[in-house]
Amino acid sequence: MDQEYGSKLAYVLVEESGSPSVRELPERRLALLDEAVEVAKALDTANPYREKVLRRALGARARLGA
Repeated sequence: MDQEYGSKLAYVLVEESGSPSVRELPERRLALLDEAVEVAKALDTANPYREKVLRRALGARARLGA
């Protein structure tokens, strides 16, 4: 996976999990956040955005109660 693309993808997945279109659909929100976590974990440790994106995805997932 392209590292820049991966960082952006994880960011967008977290953002989308809070959008009005899925706000009332916890299963879909969880699926988006699970994907964001997996994408962030797959980023190279040298990627300067990896830790920030991973923390953000894990935090959003924790707030969802998952």
